[in-house]
Amino acid sequence: VDPFLDTYGGRLVDYSTQPSDQSGTFKVIVSAMASCDNPQIPRNETKLTLKLLARDNTQEIARAHFSKSSSIGKSLEDGSYRLSYGRARPCTVTLKWNTEEDPRIPFLEVIELDTSGWNP
Repeated sequence: VDPFLDTYGGRLVDYSTQPSDQSGTFKVIVSAMASCDNPQIPRNETKLTLKLLARDNTQEIARAHFSKSSSIGKSLEDGSYRLSYGRARPCTVTLKWNTEEDPRIPFLEVIELDTSGWNP
């Protein structure tokens, strides 16, 4: 039920539309990108991107970013995650709105990523 509510039910859309002080955890299909091609994101050259999808091969609901040097970035690079670039899979992702790097340009930041799927 959670993946349906998060994606088709609009929970993720609602969260990703308006900056919030609260973090949010969502069950979505995640596709990792090996860069951050959005020049609006502060220091985009130091970040990677996750596309957050309702299902594989569809338009993303949102994009979230994280540092290449973060534990998530290092795990993607060394292959210790069950997630790899360009291959979508079900994950639980915790997001927050980053308003510290540049308060004028808030963006979704990945703060935790569980690649074990949606089962508890």
